[in-house]
Amino acid sequence: MEPKHYTDDEVIEMIRRAGNGRKEALHFAYISWRSSAKAILVAAGAPATDAEDAIQEAIVVLDNNIRNGKYHQAGSLKNYFIGICKGRLYSNRRSTRRIEWTSDNYKMDGIEARQPETLMLEEEQKTIIRKMLDKMDEKCRQVLRLYKLSYSMKEIAEAAGLGNDNNARQRVHKCRKKMKELVAENPLFANYFKDQP
Repeated sequence: MEPKHYTDDEVIEMIRRAGNGRKEALHFAYISWRSSAKAILVAAGAPATDAEDAIQEAIVVLDNNIRNGKYHQAGSLKNYFIGICKGRLYSNRRSTRRIEWTSDNYKMDGIEARQPETLMLEEEQKTIIRKMLDKMDEKCRQVLRLYKLSYSMKEIAEAAGLGNDNNARQRVHKCRKKMKELVAENPLFANYFKDQP
């Protein structure tokens, strides 16, 4: 079923007001703009899975920017969102590159990081991580996604309907513990989930 259509001003106001309206506005943005954003990212050479990751992260960034006053209206909200998607894709790609400077010629020695073998390994890692997440309930997937994107416990509690910071902290701890148990079945990925202070 197609979501109700909202203007940019309505989406912005609903996100700022929070509550169910915020969820509805973000759902509308995701459903309405996802296919356009994905087509643009794939046309730019992104694998479909990388495009999806960038789009999901971009929804969180859009929400955060509007709520924290970082968004200044200067065009359509859809174009702003697609710009965030491009930025997330670029940032995710850049983070996979290892750049080293050699003492003799000062050339970048990191091009091999995007060789086919490396890309295949990255896709394999993402696939295994997705499979582990699929074994968890939707609430855990949601709080872990927000936790990974550095949302505060208060924001996680609000977004996931957990009541307060303490409940969010307990749920994040429980979900991270569950993830670690799943990771134990795949030791190759243990270094991805080291304890954080």
